Amino acid sequence: MRILLLSHVHEKLAARKITKSLVEETISNPNSVVCGKRGRKVSQRKYFDNEKKKEYLLRVVFEERGDTKIIITAYRTSKIEKYQK
Repeated sequence: MRILLLSHVHEKLAARKITKSLVEETISNPNSVVCGKRGRKVSQRKYFDNEKKKEYLLRVVFEERGDTKIIITAYRTSKIEKYQK
């Protein structure tokens, strides 16, 4: 499996203080994968932010093309229950 981050994703990750390795871990070893909009998938993984002393859910939106997962965006939320049903 190959993981490809679109150019704008690097900027968004930096602004949101999300590491590339956390995105890759979420894609490679998710807690769950759900259907997103427009045929996309959303890989989800809970993690603890040591700096903020809080648990978050990282959501990584991606498209699959062959053996490549193309990352569209990634963001964290503290509303874990809203997304994990």
